[in-house]
Amino acid sequence: MFGRRGKAASARKRARRTRDLIAEGASDLERWGDAASFHADWDERARRAAAFVPDGSKVLDLGCGVMALQRFLAPGCTYWPADLVPRTPNTVVVDLNAGEFPPGDFDWIVALGVLEYIHDPAGLLRRAAVQAQHLAVSYCCDTSGDAGYRRGQGWVNDHPAESIRGLLEASGARALREIVFERAHHHTQLLWLCRSERYGRSASS
Repeated sequence: MFGRRGKAASARKRARRTRDLIAEGASDLERWGDAASFHADWDERARRAAAFVPDGSKVLDLGCGVMALQRFLAPGCTYWPADLVPRTPNTVVVDLNAGEFPPGDFDWIVALGVLEYIHDPAGLLRRAAVQAQHLAVSYCCDTSGDAGYRRGQGWVNDHPAESIRGLLEASGARALREIVFERAHHHTQLLWLCRSERYGRSASS
């Protein structure tokens, strides 16, 4: 009982914090600067995504976290980690909610568990689609309409699956595969593998 109460109190605290972040349009530097915020069960999601990335690819890992993706990529891939805080000396430090984005062109941009924390996911997808030939994107799609639950997870937006499909299409990312990664009471987590039809163009075009 104490454990459930503790989890409920933690969720309420995070929900309050998330509502503040939404009002500010900000990123949660405090949370993502803490290594305890990352969960080992996220590694399987990285493994599933990495299986679709061909050997020899140039890969940008947006919101790289503990860089699980790197462990699962084929050995000939070139890996660029990017995150809100410097995980390693070669991490590209960017605040995606501030409109920052790593420079360069890539074969793949991978964004796993990222869009839920982005105030303008459409803008991020447009930028990614002009800098990469392919995208691998996951999202916990809203299936219950319970915004309180999502704020308790730290998620700043509430898109159902059809909305994310629309954002991908509008960005120029054509979905080649859609994979159900997880079904939960309040959400379904999907993984999309996309080819960009806007690669090399400007984000505003």
